[in-house]
Amino acid sequence: MIMQAEKGCLKGMVELYEQSGGNVIAVEECAPDQTHKYGIVGAGEKVGDGFKITKMVEKPAPGTAPSNFFINGRYILQPEIFSILATQERGAGNEIQLTDGMLKLAQTQDFAGYHFQWQYL
Repeated sequence: MIMQAEKGCLKGMVELYEQSGGNVIAVEECAPDQTHKYGIVGAGEKVGDGFKITKMVEKPAPGTAPSNFFINGRYILQPEIFSILATQERGAGNEIQLTDGMLKLAQTQDFAGYHFQWQYL
């Protein structure tokens, strides 16, 4: 079985960025019983070829996730994220957490989710 995407993840993200003009996070779907392993986003209204992100939760407790869309580690973020990260307190693992910075940025800027999907051939 070969996995292939209709278009590359970054290409889809750039297209969504051009439609939304803001922060874009690529997401994929996982089984609902696996959401506790990932950073999960809430999906809101349609924005271009994606959706508005309504919530971000890092490894939610089982049964509490706002969706089954997990953050796959690809981002297009506005430059304000760097000043947020520079002054942010350390989080889990005594590390600066990008998710914490994105949550702060989301207080003033919109985020859109690009749903990246693999196809099995």
